[in-house]
This record gives sequence, C-alpha cells and structure tokens, in this order.
Amino acid sequence: MKASLISIGDELISGKRNNTNATFIAGKLNQIGVSVTQIITVGDSLQEISSSYESSKKSQVIIVTGGLGPTSDDRTVECFAKIMQQDLVTDCQHYRYLQSIQSKDSCNPEFFFKQANKPIDFFLETSIKGSAPFLYFLGQQNIFLLPGVPEECQYLLQEKVLPILKKKTSQNYQTVTFKFAEIRELEVQKIIDENLTFQKEKKIFQESIQIGYLPQNGELTVNITYSQNNLEENFFKKILNLLSYNYIGEKDMPLSQYVHLKLQQSNLKIGFIESCTGGLLTHSLIQHAGSSAYLDSSMVTYSNEAKQKLLLMEEELIQKHGAVSPQVAETMAENFLKKRNLDLSVAITGIAGPTTSEEKPLGLVYIAVSNKGQKTIVDKNIFQGSRERIQQRTVTRALFLIWQFLNKK
Repeated sequence: MKASLISIGDELISGKRNNTNATFIAGKLNQIGVSVTQIITVGDSLQEISSSYESSKKSQVIIVTGGLGPTSDDRTVECFAKIMQQDLVTDCQHYRYLQSIQSKDSCNPEFFFKQANKPIDFFLETSIKGSAPFLYFLGQQNIFLLPGVPEECQYLLQEKVLPILKKKTSQNYQTVTFKFAEIRELEVQKIIDENLTFQKEKKIFQESIQIGYLPQNGELTVNITYSQNNLEENFFKKILNLLSYNYIGEKDMPLSQYVHLKLQQSNLKIGFIESCTGGLLTHSLIQHAGSSAYLDSSMVTYSNEAKQKLLLMEEELIQKHGAVSPQVAETMAENFLKKRNLDLSVAITGIAGPTTSEEKPLGLVYIAVSNKGQKTIVDKNIFQGSRERIQQRTVTRALFLIWQFLNKK
C-alpha cells in the first residue's frame, strides 16, 4: 500500500517550525508495511493544498496534517470539500463538544465553531487532545485529516489511523530494528542483499521487504519491515551471526544508552581522561539517568602541562613521542586507573583540527582502554571531516571499545 503525506502550514515552508509530524508518520507507516512515496509541504493557500492533492492522486492513502484549527488561515476542511465536490455540513456532536470547552470570553465564537464543519461524506471524530477534530474518508482512496499540533497529530495517528490501515493491509507486516556500530552501511547492505537474493530463489519477493539504513556518526540503525510469510525463520539469525562483531541490539536507542545500561549491571567503577573530545565521551553517558552507579570521575587534560601535573606523566615522554601518540594515550589511561583506583579507564588524545602536521594528520586519534590485571589496549584511528565530526566519531569509537570490553568480544 502506497501513501502520500501532505503537511500544511506557512510556518513549515518559512522554516519557523520543523516538520516533525512527517518524520513520525512515515516511520509508523513503514512499520505496518505502508510505503510513503512522497512527502509534500505547502502553505495555507487553497491553491497550494489543491495542487498537493493532485500530486497525490495515485496514492491509496493520503494523510494530511495541519489547517484544522479555528483561525482564518485554517483551510484544509474547506479545500477538501471543494476537491471532493462535497457540501460542508456541521457535525452536531462535535459542535456540542466545542460548546462545552469554549471559553466564556471568546471574542470570535463563529471562527471557533467552524471546527465542527466537515465534507458531507467524511467521518468526524472528536479528539480528547484538543478542539481540532479527526476527519477521514474511506474508499479506493483513503484520506485522513489530522491536526498539525504534534501531540494531537501523533496521538490520533496511533490511536485512529494505524488501526484502520492495519485492517486494510493484505498481509500481516512487522518491523524489526537492528543496531550496529563501527561498520559501514554498504557492508551491512551487502550481507543482507546476498541473503535476500538466496531467499528470492525460493520465490520470496524483495519488493515485499522494506529495508531502511540510518547511519549517524559511526552508528547504524537498520529497520526491516516484512510479512511473516515472506522470510524463513533463520533469516535474521543468519544475518546477526555474520555481523555479530558489530551488532549492538534490537532497540532503536543510541549506543551510549546501550553502554550505559550495560555498565549499570557491571558493578565496575570507571573513569575517563579526555583531551581532544573535551568531555564529550563523559557527557554521552551522564545524559542518561543513573550514571553515578558506575562513573567515578572524569578529567579533561587539554594542555601538556595538565597531562604532566594531573596524571604524573613524565615531560620526556611527551617530548619524545608527542601528546598525540600511542605511548601518551597508554600512560594517560594507566596512570588515571591507578590514581583513582578504577576498574576501567579510557583515555583519548588526538588532533581534531584545524591545525595539523605532516607527521600527524588531521583526524589522528588514539583511544586507550586500561583495566586491572590486563594489558592496556591502544586503538589508532584517522577520522575524516570537520572538527565536530572527528570529535563525534571519536566518542562513538570509544563507546564501541567499552561495549566490546563489557561483552568480551
């Protein structure tokens, strides 16, 4: 089933508001096997709304957000009455509801009550989240009109629209989510595609499977929407076995949250010593409630002097190898481990830019992981991109190394 989304509002096309409704709706539709083929954003003019409908005529589902309020620029209902060549009528039940919530000092009651109007063949239901109603028309083309206020829109989508569409889909679709880290999306896609090709030889059609790849700063979320009849039971097991080293979990949450939850169960006392990331690794974990259960301390040693004084590091070591070196990273982690009597210490030193040198390129980062009774691991990386990008990629890599340690991979 194909769907078009139409977002209405001058505030959206002027850049004053983000179109969060469209993102939310598209994600939820994908999970039930409804494919969004286009998202159209238009202003409040009748001509623009009509044109957006003409562009969506081939879709079986049209979901419209915005323009259902009481003001003069709310024209969605009026426009769809003209499009569908239907008379506008008043829904008495919603009119009574509006009477019950209308403020006594309202200066424009006639505008307020226009929210009870509907095209004659549309269904109208009152929403408990606001004065704007939920309207829909069911047929060969299914049209849903939702308020633009995100709380109202998202509530009605989940409570009203999705149950209707689930009954209309011919197959029982479901969505699984896989979280990976430190692996390129093309590598994951190659493995998935190779196995889907194998499935197609058994008359499994790839067009019935929707796969979305969402990479961000070294993390990768893969959403697979499918019909239970179209995949063998061992398909996902096979995929995860092939990608086990980089596999994190089945929940759509950031890597930092996975690491945070794992550390809460670990009974470990950990600490961070950061240079080029300036505390970003620490922040990635303390943004989650309950990090005090495992985080002992964190320190930013940006200058060479700070590294020497606070970490008892010999000046000769830095002079010989440079602040950005595996030797310095290792010493930072090991000295902090001893200084704070930690179970696990992570140190970061690198060049985030813009200044650099021929010997040590932009994006060179060393991450050292030290723990009691084992040899310190020093991980060398050369990240690409802006200063912010290098810092973000460093944090993801450090979190991944912690995750690997916690899972003994």
